[in-house]
Amino acid sequence: MSTFDCHWTIGAFLLCTFTGALLVDAQQCMPAMQDLTLMMSWKNIQWSEEQTENHTTNAYGEAYNESAIIPTRMQIWRTQVFLTFPRYRPGIPFSLGYVLLNSTNRFDTEIYPFPSWLEHSSKDSYASIVNAVDIYLDHNNLMLWVLDTGEINSLVKPSRIAPPRIFGIHITDRKVIKVIDLSDMVCAGKSRLQFVVADASGAGSDTNLFVSDAGTRSLIVYKGPMTSDSHGFRVQLPPLLCLKSTGCQQDVLHLMISGGGGGGDCSRPRARLYFSYLSGEYLFSALDKDLSEGKTLASVSQVGVKPSRLVFAGVDGDLGTNLFFRRDQDSNTIYSWNVSTAFQSDNLVIRDCPPSCRQATSVTAGYKDLIWALESNIWVRQGHY
Repeated sequence: MSTFDCHWTIGAFLLCTFTGALLVDAQQCMPAMQDLTLMMSWKNIQWSEEQTENHTTNAYGEAYNESAIIPTRMQIWRTQVFLTFPRYRPGIPFSLGYVLLNSTNRFDTEIYPFPSWLEHSSKDSYASIVNAVDIYLDHNNLMLWVLDTGEINSLVKPSRIAPPRIFGIHITDRKVIKVIDLSDMVCAGKSRLQFVVADASGAGSDTNLFVSDAGTRSLIVYKGPMTSDSHGFRVQLPPLLCLKSTGCQQDVLHLMISGGGGGGDCSRPRARLYFSYLSGEYLFSALDKDLSEGKTLASVSQVGVKPSRLVFAGVDGDLGTNLFFRRDQDSNTIYSWNVSTAFQSDNLVIRDCPPSCRQATSVTAGYKDLIWALESNIWVRQGHY
């Protein structure tokens, strides 16, 4: 077992602005506020009473492996931070958990399973969470939407445990309210589901869910998940998204949603989705309304040319107007772009510079009306991992 010291942090930063962000030295960044920073590691997982004595294996009979645990996505509700721990490799005790921002243990914060150990302790229950790879918090309906691929050990020896699903978990009741089976909306052997977002600008029946499928250059749209006539379908995206001769099946199809779409009345911003392959040259967008009606080519617009390979990390809250990202591999600097401005270098803004040993994987708005970033030293471990 490796002795590599892996740490993750959740830190806050102010929306300080530097223009011409891609040309500004990273040292100009304001540091994250130290009193609002949590440090986590695998050492402080809160085991259930049954597992306190013996937590050597998980629900799949795999030996517990602390070095395999990597938080990748984050959403915040008050003082709770929900985190995904994808099952890339064997030995992960649970793939959805949370920490508390008001924890007094700021240097090795306790990590709890969410919604409880029950949803992670069995592989046979339809309500069991297998492999949570992304989450999106619907603040209006207090629902955490969880994208579960149903497959474990995806980087070494993939094993299908359950069909791909979306879980709807009420964050105050801590109950699984909705389980959406995506089997009829994926392509066996090709689909690679990666991101989930929700248009939560309305209540209940107005909610639409969107999932990016990198393997088939498409989005899965699921309308009215909390209604009796809920249904889903696929929307094929334009070929211009992927210009690689080898295709983009192994690429990353980033997906975000903002409220900067324009139109509509003043009380309800129009939701707009933004999407791009990591290796793609362009950023694209489309209105939620158009995609939810099955419109594709006519509704998708080219936003602009990306200045480099960008890793999109999040948005500043429900239907926010700032998209956060970092440059792939060569930079730990967090940038933002306001969707009401042109997508060009002059409008890309430096927001924060984590220490050189860490990179942000997820950024969102939350507690104390600040922007929070989930950072880790996983990039240092690329050869190791």
